Amino acid sequence: MNKRSLLITLSLLLLVAAVVFRLVKNKRTVEEAVFRYDPDKPLLVPAETLRWSQVRDTLSFTGTFEAERETRLSAEIPGKVLRVLADVGTEVHKGQALIELDAGLLRLQLRSTEIQLEGLQADVSRYAVLASADAVQGVQLEKANLGLRTAQAQRSLLLEQIERMTIRAPFNAVVSAKLVETGNYAAPGVPMMQLTDISKLRFVMNVPERQLQYFRRDQIADLRCDACNWKGTGKVISIGSKSGPGNLFPVHFRADNTRDQMIKAGMFGKAFLPVGPEGRVLTVPSSAVLSENGEDAIYVIEQGKAVLRPVVIGRRVGQNAIVLRGLDAGEVMISGGFLDLYDGAAVRTE
Repeated sequence: MNKRSLLITLSLLLLVAAVVFRLVKNKRTVEEAVFRYDPDKPLLVPAETLRWSQVRDTLSFTGTFEAERETRLSAEIPGKVLRVLADVGTEVHKGQALIELDAGLLRLQLRSTEIQLEGLQADVSRYAVLASADAVQGVQLEKANLGLRTAQAQRSLLLEQIERMTIRAPFNAVVSAKLVETGNYAAPGVPMMQLTDISKLRFVMNVPERQLQYFRRDQIADLRCDACNWKGTGKVISIGSKSGPGNLFPVHFRADNTRDQMIKAGMFGKAFLPVGPEGRVLTVPSSAVLSENGEDAIYVIEQGKAVLRPVVIGRRVGQNAIVLRGLDAGEVMISGGFLDLYDGAAVRTE
């Protein structure tokens, strides 16, 4: 019994010792992982040397891409819808049948007219023989010819009406809306299907009157669609002559869509229009411009130290900012790593 108690006691002591050892080891690991700031150790920071850049003033405008061609199809002759041959999203080609209307009555009228034609043709042949023998008056032959031509015109009209009972695509496009189903009644002027051609696009934007002077017909500008990561160019095809809401004037560009037509009608985009001559300026990343007591400032490196330099920032050009005063070309600027950085901190670069 005493031997058993001794074994249990030794086992508990070993277990406690193992737990204590593990806790001490974990504490040392955590302490080693904790960051301790060493004021004498330089901070590693990314840096850039300032250089002159050639920059041209650019105006940017926000607008919307629209389809170059879009139409709603309706019936020219009333009738019942027999078949709808295309659905929303279907790519269709010029002349392709999209909707078929019931032309049964027209075909019956056509058959009746063709029977009349057979009789009139026989009458004309008969009267021609009789008139040549002076057996009938020539006016009867003329009336027979007139009746024949009238029936032929009626037949052509019915054939045209039957053809128009099939609604066809007027150009290559995509079905953007289907407004009827089989069994509906189609009437003239009531839309049945909408087609949208986005192979060519219009970029439409509204411009304030003071900036309308920068636009002219056939002018080329850079366009961008952020939704599909597309960049391209467009040509001015229309400049509004009358303002709309907010005293803004519409300006239209024409642009080609991508091969797989990634840009859809209704997507937002931007137009960039260069104005004025190029100038030599100092530019810095906008992310490097900090705000200190309501003023702009940038960290520069002087004798291995980070110095927060007040600057005057002009306009923004894309992701960069133009420095008007406070920096000179050739100075080294800190472009990131501001979390542990402070004025006067020792720094180093790679």
